Amino acid sequence: MSNAEFIAARVLPLTWAKLSQMGAHGRREIGAAHCDPTRRHLIRYGTDVAGQDGRDPLACARALVASAGAFQRPNTSRVAAEVLIIASPSWFGDPLRPAPDRLAEFEQRAVVFARERWPGQVAAWRVDLDEATPTVSVFVCPIAERTTRSGTARRELSYREAFGHPRKLAQLQTDLAAAFAGLGLSRGRPKSETGAVHRPPALMRSELARNLADAERARAAARVMVGELVLKERAVDELRRRAEANGAAARADRTEAARLLADARKLLDFAGVVAAQARALLPTLAGNVLHSAEALVAQVSRGFHLVTTLPTRTRDRNEPR
Repeated sequence: MSNAEFIAARVLPLTWAKLSQMGAHGRREIGAAHCDPTRRHLIRYGTDVAGQDGRDPLACARALVASAGAFQRPNTSRVAAEVLIIASPSWFGDPLRPAPDRLAEFEQRAVVFARERWPGQVAAWRVDLDEATPTVSVFVCPIAERTTRSGTARRELSYREAFGHPRKLAQLQTDLAAAFAGLGLSRGRPKSETGAVHRPPALMRSELARNLADAERARAAARVMVGELVLKERAVDELRRRAEANGAAARADRTEAARLLADARKLLDFAGVVAAQARALLPTLAGNVLHSAEALVAQVSRGFHLVTTLPTRTRDRNEPR
């Protein structure tokens, strides 16, 4: 794939009415759907016609024709031309933020080229910076020097003289490329080589609008898919969090159960020791208890014997107590 960058011009014939429409479009009063309203203030206008405003190419053209004394034949409807000078978008860097030095050079060379090629015939120009690619529109009133049948010299508006033959349009492309020499821009390949079919800007904008609509629908579908993926990811994260929490709780339960089991085992071992000691002490305790019982019985017997052997006497009633 070639990385060459090109310079080219497109020529559109204009009537007075069409020239008025071009001025309204240049002021973005009509046909501005494809333009960025946030960058409208960047558009630049110019004219060499004294006392005129480049924002109104119709007024500029009428003033130029009047000052030049150019005659319009009754059967002539094409009184002007828009020469649209364009370059490969990549040459500007970022088309939405074109490099200032390249933009200034592009505008300056385009205007100088138009002035030199059509001296005294440039009514106005406009630099569009609110579209996808920077362009320069030059409005030319082509004036030809003619001689009447009576031999009188006369100046006439003649679109055909300036642009009416394919060879002249091809030479225009060659001369334009020469004017931009040294900027890395090449002449576009002729239509006879590429087989390209010219499509009017309105058709191209319509196709672009359809493509943008398709792209917007695709983006909307992608946003829905992304939203669903985000929800699923959140659900997975929640399940993972719960699983980790349950795992931690299970590990804590296992740890507590192990601790209780260990304590139970210790108590069981202690109970075993106590039982063993009790079994060991039982004979001794039983003997001691038996001996103590026998001694107690003996003592009781002796006491009983002493009681039964004491002499008995009757106490005198008058005996002091």
